[in-house]
Amino acid sequence: MMGRKTYRKYERIRADEKVTVTIHGRKYEGRSVDLSEDGIAFRLEKSFYIPDDEAFDLLIETPYYRANLSAQLVYMKEIDSAYHYAARVKPVSEADWRQYLQVIHDRLHTHPVELDMWMTSYDDILRNIKKRCEKTFLQQRKALRIPIEREISFSQGARAYVVDFNYHYLAVSRL
Repeated sequence: MMGRKTYRKYERIRADEKVTVTIHGRKYEGRSVDLSEDGIAFRLEKSFYIPDDEAFDLLIETPYYRANLSAQLVYMKEIDSAYHYAARVKPVSEADWRQYLQVIHDRLHTHPVELDMWMTSYDDILRNIKKRCEKTFLQQRKALRIPIEREISFSQGARAYVVDFNYHYLAVSRL
């Protein structure tokens, strides 16, 4: 009745496919997490810096399809010892666009296959209301925070405690 709030133009579809990121002549292999017609989330075992103002190449492959994409970083974060990146994507050519649509849509649905027979309508409504009342946090960090946690001294004699940094910002606290 209330519908759900939408934050994206296109629905994200879970997909675990091979991805190859190429930036500055170096290649990094990983797996996709989810896909949409204008974006992709993928995970890598190792972190590397991707400038958020620079396009990079991304290749996504399945056993049946292969699409070359031009990508732009939206955000990145560390989850369970892996590094998750999200990017806006544009196919390089019309053929890549058709292949990418096949990668997205030619798959089994991700809806539940089996329902819990002990779940009542009341439980379902209650879960739905709780989910709608949660505050949504939209991730916007484009570079991983690297913990430093060290005391530093400046040449003028001042001291500070460096908490972390992320290539753009340095978090420092007073002692």
